[in-house]
Amino acid sequence: TAYRRQRQMCIRDRNQMCTIEPDTGSIQGADVILTVTCTTNQYFVGGMASGLANANTVTLSLGAEELDVISNNAFVFLNPLTDESNYSVSISTQPTTPNQTCEMVNPTGTITGNDIDDIEVNCITNQYLIGGTVEGLHSGNNLVIQNNTSDDLLISNDGDFDFAAGIDDMQSYDVSILEQPKNPIQTCLLSQNTGNVSGTNVVSVIVTCDFGGDLIYKGGFE
Repeated sequence: TAYRRQRQMCIRDRNQMCTIEPDTGSIQGADVILTVTCTTNQYFVGGMASGLANANTVTLSLGAEELDVISNNAFVFLNPLTDESNYSVSISTQPTTPNQTCEMVNPTGTITGNDIDDIEVNCITNQYLIGGTVEGLHSGNNLVIQNNTSDDLLISNDGDFDFAAGIDDMQSYDVSILEQPKNPIQTCLLSQNTGNVSGTNVVSVIVTCDFGGDLIYKGGFE
């Protein structure tokens, strides 16, 4: 009597592929011993990156495997995981050129018979404040400065200042004087007022104001 057994997919606790050897033959007066070999199916873990700056890199970890993501596209770890395995993806190195902060959506879960493709890595560029020190401004006098021709800042006293709006890492800043002090008239000059943000707040801009030559008008006298 001839026999034949087909390769079968066994689905019970987890997806597996099973084979039978030998799968064909004839019964010849003795029992036939068949060997069934099963292997658990494996699936890949991946997702999509967004917001990553041009030529920047974020490094992800899945167990012992690390993956450098270098563009805003789909990514997949090279080593698959067996069905019903737990997975946990984390960020091991944040992007640094420029400095960015990346956060993850759906980084953990369990394989359930399909590849994982819904992990999100969302990155934003870090911002830093532009500021410095004002020297020589008479108390109560008003000076207006700008950064990159916007973000007007009114200053009425000596001391430290910061613009309200942050600047993306590695972007340029250019502080200028929009309005000189008028009561009394003073002339203020800038130094160290241009440059590029480099991973930290800028605190080196200096505004130096002269004493002023018309203090006689400060009290309203002519």
